Formats: sequence, C-alpha cells, structure tokens
Amino acid sequence: MLKAGRATKQPPAGRLVAHRGDQANAVENTLAAFQSAAQAGALFLECDIQFTRDFVPVILHDHSLKRPGLGRGSVSERSYAELLRQCGRHYPLLRFDALLQWLMQHPDITLFVEIKPPVLRRKSPTLTVQMLLALIPQAVRTQIILISQSALLVEACHRQFNGKVGWVATHQRVPDSDFDYLFLSADRAAEAVRWQQRGVKCAVYTVNDSGRATALLASGIDLVETNYFGRMQQRLANA
Repeated sequence: MLKAGRATKQPPAGRLVAHRGDQANAVENTLAAFQSAAQAGALFLECDIQFTRDFVPVILHDHSLKRPGLGRGSVSERSYAELLRQCGRHYPLLRFDALLQWLMQHPDITLFVEIKPPVLRRKSPTLTVQMLLALIPQAVRTQIILISQSALLVEACHRQFNGKVGWVATHQRVPDSDFDYLFLSADRAAEAVRWQQRGVKCAVYTVNDSGRATALLASGIDLVETNYFGRMQQRLANA
C-alpha cells in the first residue's frame, strides 16, 4: 500500500487508468478507444456497462441516449438490434462479449468493468451479476475487476465473483461487503488515506491535467483515471 506523501518510481502506465479508453484518438467506450490506449502502453482500462431492453450488456456510459448524441430515449428502451442501428449512424456500438474477446489478446491489461445501476429497475443484483459472469471466459477472469456505484451490485459481485471488486464512491451507501478498490472523484482524494489503511487501493477520476495527476500520485493515490491516456503518460514520463 502506498503511503500518503511519498512518490513512487513506478512507470506512469502502471498508475494510470484509461478512462473509457484513450479519448484523444477515438470515441469513448469504443473498441478503437481501447485499442488506442493499449497501443500507447496502458495496463489499466475502464469501461461502462448498460443493458439493452433484451438484456444485452453494451459498452455505454449513459443510460440516456441524449449525451452521446444518439437521440431520445434510453438504452433499456431499445433492443440490441435497434440500438446497434441507432449507434451505427454515429459510431460502432461495442458489446461486452466482444470487448472480452479483444481482452483475451491482451493478457497484460486489467479491465475495470463498471456496472451501471439502471439495470436494477429490471433485474436483481444477483441476476445482473450472473448475466455478466456467464459471458466472461475463464481465461480473462483474473484480468477483470467488477465495480459499481451501487452497494447492492458490489455486494452481489463479492458473493458471486471469484475475483476483485470495487466501489465507485458516490453519495449512496457504502457496501456491507469487502471490496478491493475504491474510486473517488479527484476533489475527494483526501479520503483515500483511511481506506488505504484498511488495505483498499484507491483511484481518483477524472484527471486530465498532468500537474494535478503528478500531485495526486505523489500524495499516495494508487491510480489516476484520465480521458487521454497516451498524452498523460507522455507528460508524466517527461516530468
């Protein structure tokens, strides 16, 4: 565990998370964004899971289709086939299983998989996690870390997944189960120390300024999420 106030000599790639891939070169949460990050040397990636009306897990951050510029409605209102056509006018929609097949070709990469809470309106936490686990090949399970804002989902992951889990700290309740990683907004980085003392690794999001990233890492933060992995890695390496 890192100690607050002490820097590390670990290379930047080992302490940066490519948040939804490298967004400098491709649309977030697309295979091109993840490939770009991998080519730049990323060891940690983060993606987001939403479920279509027919419960196909797809790599999208928002439940609403507004922010990606896809029109009205929400992910859960569209079947996979409908959403695929809708996304295809803008960028290729990525399925979770397709991302996992790609991950099998990159054994050095760890993937943080954030399960978004809207699925809980339609499925229990237990069934949600079961649906995802059914898609994860045994060969990549050690590369996967399941995370969520929802304490219910974190607890279900802890019960069912024989691997590491994490909690994205919002103003919702803290999970009753243990977790291995904590994700905090950068302005809450001071809270990391008490969690690190309990053996939890702490990551902060989303930092795109190299000076701030340097300060956070020097203070003892374990990982920093950035939208622009290649650019950030180069700046930290040259600092």
